[in-house]
This record gives sequence, C-alpha cells and structure tokens, in this order.
Amino acid sequence: MVFNIQQSYIWQTILYFLSWLYLVLIFFEPANRLDKQGLEDLRSYVWLMETAEVIILTCFLGDTAMTIFHKFSDNTHSVYKKFLGSPKFLSNFLVNMALLVDFIIFYSSYPDPVLRFARILRPSNTSICQLVLMLNDS
Repeated sequence: MVFNIQQSYIWQTILYFLSWLYLVLIFFEPANRLDKQGLEDLRSYVWLMETAEVIILTCFLGDTAMTIFHKFSDNTHSVYKKFLGSPKFLSNFLVNMALLVDFIIFYSSYPDPVLRFARILRPSNTSICQLVLMLNDS
C-alpha cells in the first residue's frame, strides 16, 4: 500500500508542486544575514513562511519515510545495498535532512540573523529579487 501511495500520480504531482513552492519561498527571505531591512520585512509574515515550510518539509520527509519503509520491506538486497547502494535514495535523504536542519537552525534563532545554507539547495537570483523590491519602493 505504501508503494502504491508513493508511486501514485497524485502524490508525485503534489511533491512536484511543493518543490516549486519551496523554491519560490526564497524570494521572501532577506537577501543575506546582514540585510536588516529584509529581516524587519520578514517579521510581518514569518508565521506564514514557517507554516508553508513545515507543510512542505513534512511532505518531503513523509516521502522519505515511505521510501525507507518500502526499502525495509524488500528482502532481495542486503541492508547496505538497500540504503547506501542507492545514490538516488542517499542524495534524497541527505538533501531532506539538510533542509530540515536549516529550518530548525533558522527558526530557533530567528530574530538573530543567520545564514540559511539551504540557499545553496534552493538557488535563486537575489539581484532580481532586489530589483523587484526597488521597483516597488519607487
């Protein structure tokens, strides 16, 4: 049953949509850790960003948990081959754990400016974002 849920078209579409939504969230964050104006702007809607990130990360980690459950059910391979022998699973697991750690560090020390290392995993062009903000101010 877990395999059917994980491989369903609806679940894959939800994960695809959430991946794009997670990439879009970067535009609402401060440009860097020294951007005091960006941090002040973030205070007004931090609860919305935090809620969106929690929902997205829960779905990503749920997908990883379903993969782990499915791999434990597979008796044709050794434990090493199941988990460490699959580069796709290993990279997915490491990226999801990095996103989770980044989320915890950022929101546990929120008023203090910290660098979100998930920006490497969620690329964006901050100069475009700053240009849009400058156009809105004028």
